[in-house]
Amino acid sequence: MTTVAAREHWQHGNFACQLEFLIDGVDIDEEWCDKFLADLKNEHTWMLERSTRQGKKQRMGSHPKYEGRITTFINNDEESKSARAVVGRDWGVADGELQFSITQCKPDE
Repeated sequence: MTTVAAREHWQHGNFACQLEFLIDGVDIDEEWCDKFLADLKNEHTWMLERSTRQGKKQRMGSHPKYEGRITTFINNDEESKSARAVVGRDWGVADGELQFSITQCKPDE
């Protein structure tokens, strides 16, 4: 999605908003951007600006309901850990081939 947004200049509007929801929903961060977008300068820059702690805070604004949150959807480190375990978060494209890793989740005891 990020590649399409940057290559097709869809960084503004509804598609950009959906990408920001994705960033906040699965807690995409600088490390993720560096891992999957390092070779794609425009995509990396666009996503990195929105994936930093400052970018996430800027989207949340100063409303008291967001105080202490990690993103607009994630309240704490435990929720962040669950979001980062979502299947597909660590999928990427390298040399035209789909690359992925699956994080195994352990059920709560």
